[in-house]
Amino acid sequence: MNEEISSLRDMIGGAPTVADLPSPDLWSRIAVAHAQRVRRRRNVRIAGAALVSVFGICALLMLSSWHGLTQDATASVDWQARAQALELQLDGLPMPYLSQSPSAMRTVSEISRIDSSLQAAYDGGASRDSILPLWKRRSQLLSALLAERLQQPVMTDI
Repeated sequence: MNEEISSLRDMIGGAPTVADLPSPDLWSRIAVAHAQRVRRRRNVRIAGAALVSVFGICALLMLSSWHGLTQDATASVDWQARAQALELQLDGLPMPYLSQSPSAMRTVSEISRIDSSLQAAYDGGASRDSILPLWKRRSQLLSALLAERLQQPVMTDI
């Protein structure tokens, strides 16, 4: 056994000196380095989770705004102005030669009923959201009436 120790000493260059021995604070430095690595990994995980959360929130906001845009597409149309423009077009047309058809009479009657509902809504101080469907329906009816009037023959003076 002494031969093994002596050959080991020969290999490393003699007996170990104080300079060859590890410093006494080696284990405390190893513990500090390990704690720093653990803390760094935890911070990276937290930052990754925060980044994923931010991207998720952004995606949800984009989806909700896109969904809101598709729902508000009908709200972006000014139905009242459209209905007024259609009335002007109807007033500008010459009177049809034939008397109005039964479907045109029903449309005019429904427009009159919607006008009464609109007046009652405005008198009652209704919100814009409750009035908007009435203007939309009135605009649709005026558009249908205009299309029918354009198809009817016009009386001309010969």
